[in-house]
Amino acid sequence: MKVLVIFLFVVFSYLQYAFWFESGGVADAKILMLKIDEKEKEINSIKVGNRRLIAEVKDLEDGLDAVEERARSLIGMIKEDEVFLRVNPINANSNNSRAVVLD
Repeated sequence: MKVLVIFLFVVFSYLQYAFWFESGGVADAKILMLKIDEKEKEINSIKVGNRRLIAEVKDLEDGLDAVEERARSLIGMIKEDEVFLRVNPINANSNNSRAVVLD
C-alpha cells in the first residue's frame, strides 16, 4: 500500500510539472492567447480598411460624382467654363501682406 501511494505521488508530481512547465503547458497557452489577441486586433483593423474600400468601390460604381471628385483631387482636372484659382498661404514671418480684389 505504501508503495502504491508513493507511486501515485510520483506520477501526480510529474503530471503537475508537465502541466505547468513543459511544452504545451500553461506558459505556452498564455503565449498563444496573447498571439491570438494580437491577430484579432490586426484582423479587425484590416476589416475596417476593407469596409472603407468596399464603400469607395460602390461610390465609384454608382455615380460619376466620386469619379469627378477623385479626378479633381488626384490630377487637378477642371470643367469647361470653370475658373481655377490657386491660393498660396502667406508666410506668417513675412511682412508682405497683399490682398487681391477680383471684380
